[in-house]
Amino acid sequence: MSLTIEEKQEKLAECETSRDFYNLYTLIFKEEVPRTGLRSGNDEIDLIIDAIIDNKKIEEVKNPDGSTGERI
Repeated sequence: MSLTIEEKQEKLAECETSRDFYNLYTLIFKEEVPRTGLRSGNDEIDLIIDAIIDNKKIEEVKNPDGSTGERI
């Protein structure tokens, strides 16, 4: 989904819960938020917001063993 910066800002302003930010990322990038390795949910939300505004997908962080430790 291609949105202008103004449209992205409007959609972000409509987000009320963390799930709303995750859903917006999925809507824009057509994939779920990858594992970020961040321990703070607030930091991850900030990362999602930056990705949406900058139109750059988040790079997945892999564990030292090469696994992604996907969310269940």
